[in-house]
Amino acid sequence: MDADDEESREKVAGFAEKLNLTHRIVIQGDQVSDLYDVQGVMPTAFWIDHRGLVVYREVGFRPEMEKGIERRINDLIQKRDRETKKGAGAP
Repeated sequence: MDADDEESREKVAGFAEKLNLTHRIVIQGDQVSDLYDVQGVMPTAFWIDHRGLVVYREVGFRPEMEKGIERRINDLIQKRDRETKKGAGAP
């Protein structure tokens, strides 16, 4: 979720608390959308791996996308776990 640039941090925090939102909310959404080339279609999801790299961008949402979202999360977790084990000297 993002907040328009003119919305205060307090207003956004109050909104998030009222709706029991637990995910990150981008402050200064206009600046962030310029940085990541988000062009007017919301929501836009950015998939960020364990190294902090954006590995995929997905625009829009439809209920049938849920299985793909779950698969992508599992793939990222498995990749993190493989790389973590490799870095720890595991075979």
